[in-house]
Amino acid sequence: RPISLFINVASMQEMHPEIIKKYFEFMRRSAVDTFFYCLNREQKILPGSEVVCFDEYPWGEAEVFFDERCPFYQYWPSNIPPFYRNFDGPTRHKLVRLDRT
Repeated sequence: RPISLFINVASMQEMHPEIIKKYFEFMRRSAVDTFFYCLNREQKILPGSEVVCFDEYPWGEAEVFFDERCPFYQYWPSNIPPFYRNFDGPTRHKLVRLDRT
């Protein structure tokens, strides 16, 4: 069945760039009108020293509805004081309609 909405929260930052590229290819093949909401760190260094950057995801010619720092996902809860801790860098969120490239 066609999928018209994909949501990714804090997991693309765990993928290597070639996997992210395949993820986008899969989404583009899944429907004619495909929307994608993505919330991930702006940048992360993976264990093998590879750098993953939000702005370098293969967005293509996507129609962008918003692209900004995420106001509600900059901290994570902890059961030890302080009860909210900063992520290792700012997060962004973006909503797009993917192109069919």
